[in-house]
Amino acid sequence: MIDQGSAKRSLLVCTYEDRPSAVPGLELLARSLADKAPNLHLLIYSPLPAASALVTELPNVAVRDTRSFNGSGWSVKPEVLLRTLGEAEKALWLDTDVIVSGDLERLIASWPRDAIVVGEEFRYRQPGGCSSRARAWGLTVARELDWMTNSGSLRVTQAHRTLLEAWRAMMADPRFKTAQEQPIARRETHLVGDQDVLAALLVSERFHDVPVHYIRNGPDMVQHCGANGFHVIDRLRTMFAPPPAFVHMLGRYKPWLFTKVPERSQQRVDYFNMVCFELSPFHAAAQPYARALGDPPWLARRTALARFLHAASLGNVPLRGLPLALAAWIAEWRRGGPPQLPGA
Repeated sequence: MIDQGSAKRSLLVCTYEDRPSAVPGLELLARSLADKAPNLHLLIYSPLPAASALVTELPNVAVRDTRSFNGSGWSVKPEVLLRTLGEAEKALWLDTDVIVSGDLERLIASWPRDAIVVGEEFRYRQPGGCSSRARAWGLTVARELDWMTNSGSLRVTQAHRTLLEAWRAMMADPRFKTAQEQPIARRETHLVGDQDVLAALLVSERFHDVPVHYIRNGPDMVQHCGANGFHVIDRLRTMFAPPPAFVHMLGRYKPWLFTKVPERSQQRVDYFNMVCFELSPFHAAAQPYARALGDPPWLARRTALARFLHAASLGNVPLRGLPLALAAWIAEWRRGGPPQLPGA
């Protein structure tokens, strides 16, 4: 249990969760952080009893009250970060579909002191992506960033309080709140989610002098989303490298939602997303915590295709999903020409 009345810590990790269905992800985040980064402490902002239960098992975890929060889900991120900065000099947000898989503490130590540190968006460079969002908000563009922001992982310091307050204010805008009531496919690009608002602010005239440092896909983290979510090039680059600091399981297909194996003939998309998960770095990183989670079926390898590819690759995590990733990349190529390579 973290003492709320103690002196400010150098850094606290924080997250928010109000969905009972996402508790397995929250537990994996907390347990993997305690295991792989024992010197870091996690603040969980959550109204869920399951969050409080983690405090009794993990000494580096504390739960904070959310009853005074205005909003939920994505919209609370700047509020959580501001509150965490009340207890620490720096705050690191991690989504509850993140699992720590490598040396996170070493990665944190490498980050520039004054920069806002944000994830590289999955997967390609998006020239003009940030500035187009800023213009849609009516902001004056003063710079461009090569990568869109992915706010599933985000480190801020006391120097970023004004930015966080502006971010919070924009997500309280009626335009943003109204957009959140619509399906994602119907939202305008600058109103899709919190990271689109953050991207607009970072290239705006008001905040263009804030240094931005990216958490890189591949060497620093893996953002896994579908067959080629862990890109072919990144797989080849990291085939014999140490595990990344963490894995972010992006997208609507969350592993714990696969309570049973989808029918391959009738639920092809669901089936192949399940196979992709069973071959993913997230699946590998979650295995040490299976017993603590009660050995749920979704942490077993239940599909014949995943078992075959795992055996054929001798268990090498980047290699075992390579055939599916390559097939997905070729399919993208055929649909619209060659997609840009990571780091290009």
